[in-house]
Amino acid sequence: MIKFFDRKLQVSVMQEFIRRIQNARQVNHIIMDRIRPIIDEEPLWSRSDQSFSIRLAKAEDVPLFIELENDAYKGFHAWTQQDFKHDWLRNPYCVYILVEDMTNKEVVAMISGRFLAKGAHISHLLVREKYQNQRLGSKLLDLWIRLAEIEEVPIITLEVRESNTIAQNLYYGQDFKKHGIKENYYSDNKETAFLLKREMPNA
Repeated sequence: MIKFFDRKLQVSVMQEFIRRIQNARQVNHIIMDRIRPIIDEEPLWSRSDQSFSIRLAKAEDVPLFIELENDAYKGFHAWTQQDFKHDWLRNPYCVYILVEDMTNKEVVAMISGRFLAKGAHISHLLVREKYQNQRLGSKLLDLWIRLAEIEEVPIITLEVRESNTIAQNLYYGQDFKKHGIKENYYSDNKETAFLLKREMPNA
């Protein structure tokens, strides 16, 4: 009975959070509006007996971001729910691209960040734990690089945890280079961040 009540409360809180986001004044997402035709034309990604669709996030997806982060990062948090909410409502240059499992419509992966004239930045590259090792992260990174080429930005930057060697190898394989560190960068455990960048050849 307690678990049922907790579940009802959790759903109620999420519904209220979604309602507030939908009713809040928010900036126009000018970059997402601009790249929408590209994302809409992105073909399904298939692997063995699974198919995945790609889409841009909507306001009602925002509560999922913290859940995705918690699952993908195994409890470590880079952003809070309020961070995601503020970014969605106030950042006209933010971009959130989601991957859905076509069999159950579950959001299983996300890449997010921003595109500015001076460069693109990746804030999150998240894949649910049970969907990892299926190249979803690699495909999202490929898509982000392609969008950076279309937007003609000179550079892509990101931060990655010192301990996350799997992610580092993914980025290094796509020509990202380490160009600095930030000690005590992550508030949850004071871990050091590696600063990576990728120079865009045609910028």
